[in-house]
Amino acid sequence: ERSAKAEAMTRMMRLWELDAIVRVSVSAEYIDSLINQGEQVVVMAHHSKVIDGVRDKLMNAGWRVATIRGGMSSEAKAKVVEDFQAGNLDALVGQVEAAGVGLTLTAACHIVFAQLPWSPAVFAQACDRVYRIGQERKTFVHVLLGYEKMLSVRVWNRLKGKSIITDAINSGKPVTIADTFTDDGQTIMQEVMSDMLEEIAYAV
Repeated sequence: ERSAKAEAMTRMMRLWELDAIVRVSVSAEYIDSLINQGEQVVVMAHHSKVIDGVRDKLMNAGWRVATIRGGMSSEAKAKVVEDFQAGNLDALVGQVEAAGVGLTLTAACHIVFAQLPWSPAVFAQACDRVYRIGQERKTFVHVLLGYEKMLSVRVWNRLKGKSIITDAINSGKPVTIADTFTDDGQTIMQEVMSDMLEEIAYAV
């Protein structure tokens, strides 16, 4: 039973990546439309193929784009943030674990999730990169999903039911994660996997 669950989890992680990869072109087009409106945009994803794919398509469209991901030095991250805040970049594409914490990206009022994290806390922290002290405009959170039954839809349906996500999007005020956060990414994974296994069992 344990090996079966491990195999199911491995497959689900692969589906998580593929779900975002197949939407790279559409995601880039959506981000392009925001930049065309004169906006700077923060983009969040997890896998390198998604980050690189979105970056390359935006750069091919003529936009100024940089990335922040794990393994970068603090100096390199600071330079990207400085360029973004100064208006020298049109988009910043970040790995959510590396760019979603501790950075001030208030030059943008739009944050786009090309790939959702599993954890409600990680999601809320990432939103706070644009919604923080120094932000003078209304902020917008864009969650890009696939078709019904795709993994991104399943993850979002679980995430949006958590109070911390509802607060982060709808309250218009900062959220203290320690006060409201009770579910972690592992819980979301287990819930989604249970849903998928139940559907498979029902179909059989």
